[in-house]
Amino acid sequence: MSYKKKKKTKKNKNQTKRNQKRNTTKNKKKNPKQDPLFKIQNEKLKNPKDNSLITLKSLWATMGEQWYVNSSSYWHNDMSADNHGMLGGLEYVSDVDLEGTEEYLSGIQWNSSQTRSLDCGAGIGRVTKVVLSKLFDKVDIQDVEQRFLDKAKENIDPEKLEQVFCCGLQNFDIPQNHYDLIWVQWVAMYLTDKDFIKFLNKCSLALKPGGVLIVKGNTSSPKTLIDLDDHSICRTVKHFAEVFKHSKMKCTKATLQTKFPKDLFPIHIFHLIPIEKKIVKKNTQKKTIQTETNKKQK
Repeated sequence: MSYKKKKKTKKNKNQTKRNQKRNTTKNKKKNPKQDPLFKIQNEKLKNPKDNSLITLKSLWATMGEQWYVNSSSYWHNDMSADNHGMLGGLEYVSDVDLEGTEEYLSGIQWNSSQTRSLDCGAGIGRVTKVVLSKLFDKVDIQDVEQRFLDKAKENIDPEKLEQVFCCGLQNFDIPQNHYDLIWVQWVAMYLTDKDFIKFLNKCSLALKPGGVLIVKGNTSSPKTLIDLDDHSICRTVKHFAEVFKHSKMKCTKATLQTKFPKDLFPIHIFHLIPIEKKIVKKNTQKKTIQTETNKKQK
């Protein structure tokens, strides 16, 4: 009797400790102020319009959907459907950019077939035409501006091009279990952090087993920068990393694009894969042993 009583007491103490630890962990998770992404979103940044101080959280909350309306209007009204328009007058960087992209993708050891890719923010099909259509059997493209997509249809091999999606990235319902590669270049900058995370979660479902997501874009230092001309932001590498941590995608590598002019923002290539769901198996062996022990004692 005394043996059983002591064992029960010890078990209760251990259970109490586990509960306390679990509750402490829950409390930590519930405190948003300890979240690095929360701190980034509440960091005071310079408003380029009047040099006042503003936070991303307040900016996105104040503007709401207008953030995307203004961004879409910028591309619809001000940008031409050619490399000059796609690259903001910096078309001289196109060759270096495409070489870096092709070199990076060619170096990947694919764990899936190279059957289908999706180019998000494809514009006139600059990357798909030169790189993706050569590496994949079929290519799909997405952009917010129909003019650009119409031009892309002219530029891309019709035997390669299949689905064309005209919508904002924040509203894009990506076909599930469909792609070996999702390519996202110079377009995540238009997403709020909240919508970026939602988009990444959609990508985790859209990729085939072994598929990868590549996010390529400008990075800033030491703080994230705001551009209210096209309504975009330039995230720091840390800012990108914190967004990734909040999603169902895991960043396995960040690579700096080489040979870019030094007077431009650094370009980073982020390699992401879906986070595998852990299957928890209950350990029934211990319970079985205890049951057998109890039987013997009886």
